Amino acid sequence: MNSSSHHRAFSPARLAAITTNTLTELTRLKVFYFLLIFALILIGSSVFMAQLTFQQEFQILKDVSLGAMSIFTSLLAIVATARLIPQDIEDRTIYTILAKPVPRFEYVIGKLAGVLLLLAISTVVMTAMFLAVLYSREQTLIHEVMRQAGGAPPEQVADALRSIRTSAFNINMLPGIVVIYLKACLLAALTLLVSFAGHRAAILAARTRRHLDDAHLSRARGTRVSGLANVQPRRRRRGRRGHCLGDLWQDCRARIFLHDDLHIAGGVPLLRQGTMMTRIGLAAAGLLLFGAARLPLEEGVVQQHQRERLQRVEFNLDLREKLGQLGFIAALSGFRAAVADVLFIKAHVAWENTEWGRVLLLFRQVTTLQPRSVMFWDMAGWHMAWNASVAAMRDATQPRQALRVKAQREYFALGKDFFERGIANNPDSAQLYESLARLYKEKYNDHLRASEFYAKAAEQPGALGYNKRFAAYELSYCEGREREAYQRLHQFYDMGPNERLPTLISRIKFLEEKLGIPPEQRIPEREGTFLKDAPGR
Repeated sequence: MNSSSHHRAFSPARLAAITTNTLTELTRLKVFYFLLIFALILIGSSVFMAQLTFQQEFQILKDVSLGAMSIFTSLLAIVATARLIPQDIEDRTIYTILAKPVPRFEYVIGKLAGVLLLLAISTVVMTAMFLAVLYSREQTLIHEVMRQAGGAPPEQVADALRSIRTSAFNINMLPGIVVIYLKACLLAALTLLVSFAGHRAAILAARTRRHLDDAHLSRARGTRVSGLANVQPRRRRRGRRGHCLGDLWQDCRARIFLHDDLHIAGGVPLLRQGTMMTRIGLAAAGLLLFGAARLPLEEGVVQQHQRERLQRVEFNLDLREKLGQLGFIAALSGFRAAVADVLFIKAHVAWENTEWGRVLLLFRQVTTLQPRSVMFWDMAGWHMAWNASVAAMRDATQPRQALRVKAQREYFALGKDFFERGIANNPDSAQLYESLARLYKEKYNDHLRASEFYAKAAEQPGALGYNKRFAAYELSYCEGREREAYQRLHQFYDMGPNERLPTLISRIKFLEEKLGIPPEQRIPEREGTFLKDAPGR
């Protein structure tokens, strides 16, 4: 009986052996260490790229680190996979493997599994480096805040520390890292598919050698096999390298011999039927499994987007004109965060050079690329409403006061537009509501609108404790709302000494006089005297 009939159709041991051998070969490549070390250096140095506020530093650090992981895992997937089959053909390893009872799908799956294991190891190493840098920077900022806090109220110190921790670590980073790894796996699979298709002739030739050595074919067509055997010594005498055309012609002759043998032996219909049915069955099973796995995941993602009111980022020709051809291609290639960070740094440089038109253009590009980043919207609105508006009023090149005031108001409107569009894209951001409230308070002197947006900021998850108190402060300046403001402020006063800050006491005193509160219902005079020079708001 044919010895090849005793081997198993699928063997985990053979698959594990091919996977281990592939991983060993890949770890010996110098390009692997070059890419990995370069990615680690880029991740480690990302903390020194821009000395900004801690929110901005964390945003840049995350984007640069995740971008580096995405780029280098993709490069590693393509470079490592593209050389697998050609290297085996060049080293003649593929002939040794496929001449044994090893199915082609085991060979391909084993090679792919080795690449995926290498990508997993690289991703884990880069993730560990990224988290170490992030943790180190977080601890440094926490120590700086604790050292500078001094006699600050405990509530403010706790809010500052919570803001740092929230900006540093976010549970959403882990799914992002998983997506980066899955994207690299997909690139590796596609690269291996292209490489396998391109070198299929050599693989079939290797399989032909196995069939020609089979005892069954030797008995069925001994003369043909002997003819092919005469071909083999001639091929060996041609040498192992430098005769590509001769090798290709020899592989074609081997395939012709195998085809003729199977025709005469009556094996072609059976071979074709078995191969086609197997492939159709595998394809159908794969599609069914993929669909069954995709439907609940896709439904969950859609429901989550609906709950969070997320919108897709729209790319159009206007964006291509703003970013340029290379930037637009990079954005479409999945590197929006990296492109946005580069543009943000350019906007920071333009701000230092007081190029306000360029600052506006760059921030429009940044917010278009990353509409989910609260920091970009907040920085854009702040630059326009505060920095650019002040520069417009101090513009010595414009002698007319009316034109300077007009330019200032235009910058106010630009800042308000950034905040409002940021809220539309991030409806649960307390920071943007707070910034918009501060804009109405300081620039438009609209205390009622400022109170409304401070109150909305206090309702959002993760809001700082002072937003609700600031809403009451601003309401106390509104004509006709003094009674409501007095009741809100008195609620803070009744919470205890920690809430009885100087601004709270002064506003309550003011409203008591304005509303004519009876003396027995007023807060003690010693409160105002004792807290007159105390720090806090």
